[in-house]
Amino acid sequence: MTTSHVMLHGAQITRAYHDESDHGWQFYSEDVTRTKDAMIVALREIVAVDPTVTEIADILPGWMAKREAIGSLC
Repeated sequence: MTTSHVMLHGAQITRAYHDESDHGWQFYSEDVTRTKDAMIVALREIVAVDPTVTEIADILPGWMAKREAIGSLC
């Protein structure tokens, strides 16, 4: 899951959640997210937009990762 901000408008992914319940992923920017902005996409589509998300592929379900911008670590 992500938003149109990331997929259509080029917003940087700054937060990623690895869901504990279904082991899915959520990728968000700092833009305010409304229900109408939500998009369900394949993980390969997220990686195509931002290959650096593979750096957090090993975070455990139930955890999140946050950064200020691509290339920064928090």
